Amino acid sequence: MIALLCQANALVGEAQAQDFKALPTGNVERLRTRYDTILTEAEASNPPRPHRPGTRGRVKQSPACNLIRRLREHRNEVLRFLTDLCIPFDNNQAEASFAYPSSSRKSPVVSAPKSAEMPLPSSAPTLRPAANSPTIFSTRSS
Repeated sequence: MIALLCQANALVGEAQAQDFKALPTGNVERLRTRYDTILTEAEASNPPRPHRPGTRGRVKQSPACNLIRRLREHRNEVLRFLTDLCIPFDNNQAEASFAYPSSSRKSPVVSAPKSAEMPLPSSAPTLRPAANSPTIFSTRSS
């Protein structure tokens, strides 16, 4: 599937370089036929899980089976870039326009100098604890 889509993208690029409005119909039909063949082979390799009798609800399918189903259901949307050359193959430009700058980065913090690095002048007032309270602040004796 990857090789098919890359080849289709290369054909679209060549058509755009030659200023075509669309790919030739024969190329589009050949690519769609290969797309359907690849999905049919993938379905044979990854069949859906059967519904067990006596159980209710939807049967949980494998991720591969779900992807195959979505690619088949949305075939026209997946291959739209073949018929309308204005539609890009990928969505990188649209996603880049919505990219917001990351706000989870840490901002630089200016660290305060430690008391050992910057001694207080001898005339600075000192904090003295109350008579019946535990010592929280260091006291300086004169």
